Amino acid sequence: YRLAHATPGFISAKSFYADDGEGVTIVLFADAESQRAWRDHPAHRKVQERGRTHIFSEVSSHVAEVTYSMSHRHEV
Repeated sequence: YRLAHATPGFISAKSFYADDGEGVTIVLFADAESQRAWRDHPAHRKVQERGRTHIFSEVSSHVAEVTYSMSHRHEV
């Protein structure tokens, strides 16, 4: 998280875990250039490799572009 937070263009990062241990982390960046800079950072590459070879039994990555976003908060 620290490396992602330090990357210019970082917006947010959240992790979610299911009862069976499966997890997902969503990291948002302002643009594709910022996401690529984080993806290609040497320290991040090293952590990714360690995760694939020593920590996780399965890893998948998905990069997507948000074409529409809406949120609503109701204060009570």
